[in-house]
Amino acid sequence: MLEMHLVSPYRMSLLGCTHVSIDDYNKVCQLYEATRLILAEAKLSDEHISRVDMVPPAGRGRGMRHGGHTGHGAGCRPVIIEETEESGSEYSEATTSKMS
Repeated sequence: MLEMHLVSPYRMSLLGCTHVSIDDYNKVCQLYEATRLILAEAKLSDEHISRVDMVPPAGRGRGMRHGGHTGHGAGCRPVIIEETEESGSEYSEATTSKMS
């Protein structure tokens, strides 16, 4: 006696498992790694820029202590920029204020 089985047109797999080709997997891994490196480089660059902004240029503020006029940069304050997981680089750039 022959038994009838219902056959799904979709490939069956375990829950949470997805079948992909080796080539697709390698491409995804390469894209992930490239993106991770780009984001790490951008984060380091942002941290470097933030630290440089906090260090006063040579001579800034010295004139005020000695009674002299320091010019345009006399009242500059450091600006600290922090990104949270919720904000992207576009948001950070929009909230960055000019030092004056």
